[in-house]
Amino acid sequence: GVTAVPNIYGYRVEDYERYVSWLEDLGPDRPVALAMNLQTFRTDADWSGMAMPALAFLATALPTDLPIVLTGPSRPDRVQLLHRLFGARLHLIAQNPAQFAQHGALMTNDGRVDVHARREDLFARNVCYLNGLLERPDTSAATR
Repeated sequence: GVTAVPNIYGYRVEDYERYVSWLEDLGPDRPVALAMNLQTFRTDADWSGMAMPALAFLATALPTDLPIVLTGPSRPDRVQLLHRLFGARLHLIAQNPAQFAQHGALMTNDGRVDVHARREDLFARNVCYLNGLLERPDTSAATR
C-alpha cells in the first residue's frame, strides 16, 4: 500500500494539542509523519499570529523522531526559522523554485532577481538556494 500522512489543520494551539493527544493515544500505531499546509499564511500578521504559535508548540510537543512535512514556506527567514524549530524532522515542499525558474528568476536572500538563463538551470540553482537555507539555519538572513 501507499503510506498516507495526515495533514493537520487548526485555528488555535488547543487544536494542535488534540493532535498531540491523538498521537499519544495511537502509540506505536501512529502515522509515519505529519503534514501541515502553510501556504495560506502569507502576511506577517497571519504568520506571527496564527502559524508561529502552532509551529512552536508542535516543535516541542511532537515526538522528536516524527517527521513533519510543511508545504508552502519559501521566504528565507521563515524557512530558516522552521529549520531551527524542527531540525532534521523538517521536510519542506515549496513551489517557488519552479515558479521563479519558469518566469526567469532566481531566489535570493533579497527576493526575486530576474535573469536571462535556461529554466532548468534556474530551477537547479533555486533548489540549491532553498536547500542552503536548511543547511545554514543560523545565518543573518534568518533575522531580517
